[in-house]
Amino acid sequence: MASNEPGGPEQSSDRQSDIRLAPGDRGILLRKLAVLFPDERSARGILVRIQFPHSSIPAYGRSTSLVWWNEILREIDSGIIEAGYRRLLTVSSSFYPGDPDLRELAQLYDIVDREPVNPSEACHVIVRADSEDGREVALGELRGLGLDPRENWSAATGVSYRVNRRDPAEVRRLLNGARLSWVVVPPGQPDYLLHTLYMRGPDGRQFRVTDAPAAQMVASLAADVMEQYPESERGVVVDQVATDGSSVRLDPDATLHEVGLEDGDQLNVGTEARAG
Repeated sequence: MASNEPGGPEQSSDRQSDIRLAPGDRGILLRKLAVLFPDERSARGILVRIQFPHSSIPAYGRSTSLVWWNEILREIDSGIIEAGYRRLLTVSSSFYPGDPDLRELAQLYDIVDREPVNPSEACHVIVRADSEDGREVALGELRGLGLDPRENWSAATGVSYRVNRRDPAEVRRLLNGARLSWVVVPPGQPDYLLHTLYMRGPDGRQFRVTDAPAAQMVASLAADVMEQYPESERGVVVDQVATDGSSVRLDPDATLHEVGLEDGDQLNVGTEARAG
């Protein structure tokens, strides 16, 4: 995918200088941005993080996300912000570090200065919301609980908020009963999404999970699939399937990040066998 053709990675000792993407790699980045940040809210969230001038953001209107992002890249080509491509690839790959294309681009262009995690930072709360109305409801609920939410990032299907608590157990207690689908990220833990996971249920049915928080528990992910099987009363097991067909049993109490899941991974969800 990513190429090493002339016009590819710039060799420079200046870590803040921009990178010069090869034409094929620019196309890969463009298509990825259009897929991962396909609506105005999530796209603008990225631009705020890279300090793209608000007055120069094109109107979304009826544009497709591909056309809209191409306009953004044209502005970056013109030098509208310093180190524009370096900033854009750094931030987008920090949102989706499991995406193989973004990861390969980041490695190829020596993007190693990802946004640092401050161990003393407060908890984050990831809320699933795929509309502006849903985001407003989530924001109102978090404010009503006294969590003083501050948006960290926004994707097509959810938003991450930094809240004013450091104890994740306290945040979970406050959120119990809230009319939200939420995941609490403890201070200093990775706050990113896995864009696509493929899961097979006990009867062989296939499910696709989009934008799964890396801080989500394996058991919670499996429970979402098992909701399709209300008749099942046995314990649930989750296996990660490798490309060669082999599988490894995952710890249900570990997070998706801790077990090392990446975008595109295949998981089998089954029920525990009963001793005969």
